[in-house]
Amino acid sequence: MFPNTPEFGSIKVKLPEKEGDIPEGLEAVLDKMGKSSETLLKLEQMYKEKYIPIGAFANLIKHDVLAVWRRMISKPDLGLRCCYGEPEERVYATSLLENKPKLIIDIISLMTLHGIQAGDFVLKAFGKLGVAQSTIDLLKQRIDEEKGIRLRGFIMLGKEGTQLTGHEIRTEEVRDYIEYLEDIIRWIENNCEVIPCNAALNMKAAWKRRLDEIFGRPFIDTILIASEPGNILYSDDERLRAFSKSEFNVDGVWTQIILMHCLKNNIFEKVKYNEMVVKLVCSHYYHTSVDADVLIESARQAKWTPSQPYTTVLQILSGNKSEESSVLGVATEFLFQLWKQPILSEQRNYLILSLLDTITVSRISRRVLEKLISNIKRRFILLPLAEREILSLIEIWEKIHIT
Repeated sequence: MFPNTPEFGSIKVKLPEKEGDIPEGLEAVLDKMGKSSETLLKLEQMYKEKYIPIGAFANLIKHDVLAVWRRMISKPDLGLRCCYGEPEERVYATSLLENKPKLIIDIISLMTLHGIQAGDFVLKAFGKLGVAQSTIDLLKQRIDEEKGIRLRGFIMLGKEGTQLTGHEIRTEEVRDYIEYLEDIIRWIENNCEVIPCNAALNMKAAWKRRLDEIFGRPFIDTILIASEPGNILYSDDERLRAFSKSEFNVDGVWTQIILMHCLKNNIFEKVKYNEMVVKLVCSHYYHTSVDADVLIESARQAKWTPSQPYTTVLQILSGNKSEESSVLGVATEFLFQLWKQPILSEQRNYLILSLLDTITVSRISRRVLEKLISNIKRRFILLPLAEREILSLIEIWEKIHIT
């Protein structure tokens, strides 16, 4: 029935002789699932080591790129690599926006903008975004697939080691996802300009097809459109931007840089910026930079308790994710801002203890605390009572954690 679709195959399964036994023939399914799981884990490691972009990842496992993106942002140990997190990288990307170029957006950043509800702000700052027709086609294709047999609901089977896993997707969830994608298409129709991929006419057809097969046509078309004068690539996939720069000399930016530009140009208030950055961090967009105000916002959303999203945002300050001197500056200012909040002393103390737990991870604790104490003495020079309380709390933390 499906001669040109290698993903389909037939397996004969017999009922087991004893109740509880695996049906004969089903072992082939489980074995294939196990091999697929191993391949997925290897590719995830390759992605974390910054070898492949998201489109190539999806093509290698023959999965929908939107499903891959959703998987990435749901796993803290995987996440989405939107940048390296270096100051020089941010300075250069910021300079690219000074002349208000035409932003050519890919599917990942479209999903990002919609998710953090930042689209209208970006339009105000840069005007209509450029989009490839193949990006829209991808969304429509996904909607058509969801409206098929999946609309009845389904179970996603998987295998972790020898353990068979299953996750039920209900009809209501599928309908919500369809509505979500349709909202994005409507937003594109009203706020984006579909730009033809003229640069593809100057490429050898075989090379274009090969790139489409590896990275996905929507991503390659987006890069080629961004290569036109006055345009710039807007993608939250750092690996895709690196490829576009090396192969086509096309520069690119990502969502947080655009949000910083909007904040600098008074498109929105700092409070709104903080809220959107918290969303990016909680979606595990690495390496999103945070300041004391973002930490305060995450603590406020957590109702001043050491819980989500505060604990997630806090993880950015750990030793394996950030540079020590900048972390100490953020931590000191956070303590100063925290002291001005109308909260109970017990709430404040728990937040501070969580902060100390995090900033000492993968660092020499004594050295970090010595520098933090020095910063506190300078910052709290006009608040001696607050200084004494914080230093007393640090002393208690040291006695518990440092022998």
